[in-house]
Amino acid sequence: MKTATPLHLCFSFILALFGGPQQASSEDVLIANVYAFQLISEDSIVLPVVVHVVHTGTLIGSPDNPSDSLILEMINLMNTAFQKDGALYGGADIEIAFQLASRSPDCESTTGINRIDGSGVPNYVIGGITSDTNFFPNSAHEIFVKTLSRWPNTDYLNLWIVNKIDSNDFWPGGFAYFPEYNSALVDGIVLRASVVNGTNKTIVHELGHYFSLYHTFHLDNLEPECENEDCTMNGDEICDTEPCLYTLECAESINPCTDEEWMIVDSTLNYTVLNNYMGFTDCQWMFTEGQKERVHAALDAFRPGLLSSEALLGEPDSSPSLACTPSALNDLSPYYGIERVEFGTLNVYSNTSAADGTHYVDRTCNQRVHVKAGDSVMIRITGSYLNPQQIRAYIDYDNNGTFDLPDELVLSVDAGMVDDTIFIPLLAEVICTPIRMRIVSENPHAPEPTPCELVGTPEEGVGQIEDYTVILEPRQVYSVSSGEWDDPAIWSCNCIPGEADFVTIISGHEIAVIPALEIECQEVNIEPGAVLNVDGELRIRGGCPD
Repeated sequence: MKTATPLHLCFSFILALFGGPQQASSEDVLIANVYAFQLISEDSIVLPVVVHVVHTGTLIGSPDNPSDSLILEMINLMNTAFQKDGALYGGADIEIAFQLASRSPDCESTTGINRIDGSGVPNYVIGGITSDTNFFPNSAHEIFVKTLSRWPNTDYLNLWIVNKIDSNDFWPGGFAYFPEYNSALVDGIVLRASVVNGTNKTIVHELGHYFSLYHTFHLDNLEPECENEDCTMNGDEICDTEPCLYTLECAESINPCTDEEWMIVDSTLNYTVLNNYMGFTDCQWMFTEGQKERVHAALDAFRPGLLSSEALLGEPDSSPSLACTPSALNDLSPYYGIERVEFGTLNVYSNTSAADGTHYVDRTCNQRVHVKAGDSVMIRITGSYLNPQQIRAYIDYDNNGTFDLPDELVLSVDAGMVDDTIFIPLLAEVICTPIRMRIVSENPHAPEPTPCELVGTPEEGVGQIEDYTVILEPRQVYSVSSGEWDDPAIWSCNCIPGEADFVTIISGHEIAVIPALEIECQEVNIEPGAVLNVDGELRIRGGCPD
């Protein structure tokens, strides 16, 4: 069996101006929200952000409890930096934008800002947060702090604002986790409250790490690395960021690694690697095209759930019926779980049951997929680390929460990964209705899993169960010639359109519903120049709302 350790977190020590705290009015927040939206270009991918302010019992606007206005200024800075939106910004437009979430994990409206009193966590008031209490025993371990307010890392970029990091009031300014094999218990970005404003670029630097960017002076065994025999393997593994040593001097004219003048990366602004966000200088204004490519590769490979998340869409109209909450008879496993679910537009990457901190994850609120009735849809399920697992998939077609119909077990394979196709039946009664898809991945040495129970083993623990929302849309049927409705030959499906279908009569075709014929369908679209003569009975269900 295989397992892995998440990449180490990385700290930033960026020199920048610190903005003071202020109190925001509701009008200020409204104006700032409108401004933030205006900063998002049409070409940018927009990702949902949730900000958890872990204060020490202080009022909003205090040094450890920054106002909404300061938080929104920080979001604006994230957008301008990642979209190269301003005269001083150079290099590459990353074409990623950030917006505070409007839907919470329980499908309710949210501002995307959570404020939590962390003073009850031992050592938090005096020492803030740390990832290692052996080195910083007077600080609170990050898991205890983040447990106060943590949203699914597959659906949101979690950003925690804290009073101190590693017992220090001044540095580091923040830290972040790399995406591959990250733990949902800690994944995200931590910022010290004093760097939260519209000018301090600590957040931009940490976002780089969040999307798998190394420092430009990437450390090798704690020593800056100059070697660049293979730019895809040495240093920061990106070829348009030349090798360099740790430096804080933007005025340096010679690269100590090459003993030559710095290479110009942006000829318009004469920017070099010294101006890169992933260094430690005070003149940061750019990412490179190579960094952009790596950011998007990391987003697609390890944070794709942010792309399919509906956390920016507000409250949904409806949700699937409730189902049993799965139980687990043994402990969580560092070897087994659901690493990736790909189905239609869904592509969600996570970790083992131990790394996710749970054997059951309900993703039905934000991870929803639309499929058409009558279609065959590709599905791929990957077990954690490709370790062999008992993989099962269920779709609750009758929406009663039991997964008990014979055709509701849609996939059953024992493997580390499975590629298959699921046929979506023509079920008029659940067209447009959210229904539940349940994915099961269990320890291969355990008894056969059920939709409601994981057993696992005492030695290796249990696997994992995840739920998603599936919405069946009507099948699309169109006429191919004129004729009578009950003649299969005149329809694209070579069938008689029924109650699960959205029917289109093509221009130039004349269709007749003859006497005594009773027809029901979801919707009928009659193109200009088409004719529908109804002498029998034609009932229209109304189709799915827009």
